[in-house]
Amino acid sequence: MVTYKPDWNPKMPIIEGMIHILYDQLGCMSGGLCHIVTDDDNIRDSDLKFVIEYCEEEENANHPDKELSSWICQLLLQLTFEQRAALFGMMQADIAIDESTWQSITEFDSVQLYIKEQMEDLDL
Repeated sequence: MVTYKPDWNPKMPIIEGMIHILYDQLGCMSGGLCHIVTDDDNIRDSDLKFVIEYCEEEENANHPDKELSSWICQLLLQLTFEQRAALFGMMQADIAIDESTWQSITEFDSVQLYIKEQMEDLDL
């Protein structure tokens, strides 16, 4: 099996924290306006750009998570696809997202499998 080891990016724990705020403090149990990203794991550039544009639509002008959903997607766009896949894989596996844990990411089979599946979906 190919081993994926994307580089650490200090924005990853910030993104994780923002996603927790989205669910825990804003009460968006289904992921709010960015549910296609946070619930459905659609982490391609086109998915993230769609959510950013969707947040700007008039119908969402007063949506409580409008800004946060957009910011989450904007920050995710600054990561590589492999970094996004690893980040979401670690979050699903409830693995702490910090630099020291990140350096040993290859030890977590569930994260590697998640990245592999995401990469295969894109034929990468």
